[in-house]
Amino acid sequence: MSRPEVLVRLMGCIAVAMIALTGCELVPSKPDVVFTLYRDRMKSENLSAARELLSDASRNLVDQLTSKYHLKQPPENLALMNILDPVTPPTVMKSEDTYALLQVRTLKGEFRLLRLTRKDPGAPWKIDMTEELKALEAFMEARGTLEMMREQAGEYGESWKAFSEQLGRMNVPESSPPISSPVKQLKKTKDKLPATKQIKKSKAARTPTPTP
Repeated sequence: MSRPEVLVRLMGCIAVAMIALTGCELVPSKPDVVFTLYRDRMKSENLSAARELLSDASRNLVDQLTSKYHLKQPPENLALMNILDPVTPPTVMKSEDTYALLQVRTLKGEFRLLRLTRKDPGAPWKIDMTEELKALEAFMEARGTLEMMREQAGEYGESWKAFSEQLGRMNVPESSPPISSPVKQLKKTKDKLPATKQIKKSKAARTPTPTP
């Protein structure tokens, strides 16, 4: 075998080894490496490749949030990734056959737990972000409700203002004079009696009654 042929075969072996290593890197077997790869893909805005590492339930929630709210950022970023330290490696807190728990560091120096699952020990790890995405969905629904209430309050305020202005333009009849009570009317009548009648009454009261 000549020297050029040896070099060609050697280069071919190296190429095969590189392809094999690349394939192993694309499907990592450790949960912390899976998350690191996912984070790198998200940073490079390779969303389709990054979402291949999410669980089916997480991907469904991502699709629902994206289509329903037309978000300016990926839902994963708003739910979790924006608050995480982009360089600190995750720590494996627990790893079983089909369940793993990672500890990831936030930008404030705190720590969050992230779940990974797989169907069986031979299946690839998938990142479970359902709780974070459901929390984001609840926040978006609450914000939409508040915005609707503000719009309704504005419409109610405008309607009340128009109604008040319409009442101001109406001719309101004057109120009738107040009606006096019967006691006050009797007192006024008594005060108006002729003076002679009052004198007779007073004399009759002073005249003694004759005794038999």
